[in-house]
Amino acid sequence: MDTPEVITAQAVALLEHGLSQRNVAKRHNLSRLSVRIVHQRYSETRSFCRRPGSRRPRATSQTDDLFEVLVSSQDRRLSAVNLQYRLREDRRIIVKEITITRRLKQSNFRPYKAVIGPKLTTRHGRARH
Repeated sequence: MDTPEVITAQAVALLEHGLSQRNVAKRHNLSRLSVRIVHQRYSETRSFCRRPGSRRPRATSQTDDLFEVLVSSQDRRLSAVNLQYRLREDRRIIVKEITITRRLKQSNFRPYKAVIGPKLTTRHGRARH
């Protein structure tokens, strides 16, 4: 979990003040494991900052994300799979469908699913039976 430095500092201060990991976790809305990792990292490095390079590299760059948003804004009916094909063709990047969905959600966009047929109401269901 990527815990902000301010919360990390507060959690370490509370732990050193004598509070339990469970109480600190409840107070900051974290898991006990996160509190333990934060305290362990602080005791090893004496710093509240993340270690450099401890994060997984992103599958897409900022320009790729911008490309997704631009293509999605040009054609709002594109699904995530269609955007995936466009990225593969135009930018030569292989990205999972869920990654595209997540990136669009971060930009307040939503990939659409293709409409198979009209939405059925309860009246339609009653008429069938």
